[in-house]
Amino acid sequence: MKDLKEPRGAKLLRARVNKMMKKADKLLEKLDEDKKAIGKISENAADEEKKLKEYHLLIEAVIFQILQALDEDSDGVIDVNVVLDALALFGSHKELRLTAEQIKTIVEMLKKEEHIEAMKAFLSGTVPYPPPSIAASSTDFSADPAKIIKQKLSSNEALKNQTLDKVPTDMKQKK
Repeated sequence: MKDLKEPRGAKLLRARVNKMMKKADKLLEKLDEDKKAIGKISENAADEEKKLKEYHLLIEAVIFQILQALDEDSDGVIDVNVVLDALALFGSHKELRLTAEQIKTIVEMLKKEEHIEAMKAFLSGTVPYPPPSIAASSTDFSADPAKIIKQKLSSNEALKNQTLDKVPTDMKQKK
């Protein structure tokens, strides 16, 4: 048989095609690696997003518990002064982990402290008592010490006026 020789043009063409195939294979391998890396990144991003959503839900639950603790009578009205005092207190002690019951106790103490300060201010004569927010919210005379004090003061003035009226007119003129 005759020895067949590959023509020179066919050799060059085969070499060029093989070179292009190797480049295409390398490019496919690189694309597969990039696809895997993107898949891992998207999985990590999905995990992070899931953790972030859980964190936000946890924060919302804690905020809801705090607001419930601040709203003692569950009417939806929360005293702004108490909230600001509580925020200042909790902000200065960030390392504390308090339960809703502990927060409720702290809020009650803050309200009592505010009530005592208002009472001291009233007794010293610097401000009228009760402050408008307390006076508007409470209508029961037996529960509000300020109303009891006002009632006693007004009854004392009425008694003084009555006793002065009963004094004979000649004694009033001598004064």
